[in-house]
Amino acid sequence: MSDPDFDKSLVDASQLVSVLLVFLSVLFGINYGKVADALRTAIPNAALPAERREFRVLQRRCFVSNVLPVAVPCAYLAALLSLPFTRIIATSRLAFPDFNLVRTLFFTIELFIVASVIWSLFASWQLWSRIREAR
Repeated sequence: MSDPDFDKSLVDASQLVSVLLVFLSVLFGINYGKVADALRTAIPNAALPAERREFRVLQRRCFVSNVLPVAVPCAYLAALLSLPFTRIIATSRLAFPDFNLVRTLFFTIELFIVASVIWSLFASWQLWSRIREAR
């Protein structure tokens, strides 16, 4: 029981989102190493206040320039696509004779975006925890 108009709108949305996902994937790939390096950096000793201040500045800069550029667009896409996503969940069932590739691909795209949002939230939490710890 597939709605052709809904499936057509999913195809259109998937094509648009796939172009955005290419850019977000490249951005994620570029920024992941920088965030991982920032998280591996040791917190300076409490006896070195200037180094701790510089550490906090670098961690904040990493958050603003490497985590937010991925987090904000991914969160926006996740929110934008949540309505069609909930309709897919509510109206679809797993039946191989009636397998709907369009809905399955849209579902997969949404899961990828949600995973990116979760990574961004986790990285944000880790960076801010380290900034608080370095006070």
